[in-house]
Amino acid sequence: MAGPIAQSSHNAGPPRATAYAWLVFALSFGLLISDYMARQVLNAVFPMLKAEWSLSDSQLGLLSGIVAVMVGLLTFPLSLAADRWGRVRSLTLMAILWSLATLLCAVASGFHEMLIGRALVGVGEPLLQEPARGGGQSGGDHRGPRGGHLGLGGRAEI
Repeated sequence: MAGPIAQSSHNAGPPRATAYAWLVFALSFGLLISDYMARQVLNAVFPMLKAEWSLSDSQLGLLSGIVAVMVGLLTFPLSLAADRWGRVRSLTLMAILWSLATLLCAVASGFHEMLIGRALVGVGEPLLQEPARGGGQSGGDHRGPRGGHLGLGGRAEI
């Protein structure tokens, strides 16, 4: 028979979040909001892009859909990579890639440049979304705020 289970004399309660964890949360949340707004603004400027660049409806659809295609193809492999690299490194890499891709979209002078920029935005998004939402939680220190509560608006883009 097993002996009695030793119990701790004090109940420490749940671990407290550190200032660093809150900073990572705030930056993740800000990036998710910026990402969502950037997705929405493209649809608002479709009429202007169509007129200025003489785009067809198919080309406009491709500009809009390429991000979803890239996210769909890359979410799983990049989530595995983010699990190995760590969430903070992954978020940092995404922030740089996503920001540069968004800047490329802003200075694009034609359809092909915009398409490349939008594809790169789609490469950066999985590296933001999964670590920020707490994806790939197979191990490590999970104290403090995580992305689970960011899911409130996270699936709104679908």
